[in-house]
Amino acid sequence: MIAATLHAALVVATAALAAYPLARMEFRGRSVILALVIGTLLVPPVILIIPSFLVVDQLGWLNTLAAVIVPTAASAFGVFFMRQFFLSIP
Repeated sequence: MIAATLHAALVVATAALAAYPLARMEFRGRSVILALVIGTLLVPPVILIIPSFLVVDQLGWLNTLAAVIVPTAASAFGVFFMRQFFLSIP
């Protein structure tokens, strides 16, 4: 329950910080960044298991709660979902 709650809070925080500029601000390269975010949704998550394990191992987080919470905190789905939400606000 602790891991799920902390993970959800971290995903909402990181996704909101990334999605708001993509939805409401005008800047050069916004469409390219959005295309890259959506493009990462096409990558199967199973491909990232070994690199994620190696990073967690290098950080010394094996068998800790941080290893469950942090590695998937910045999700492309969260950014895309929050961007769509921000676009719906008048």
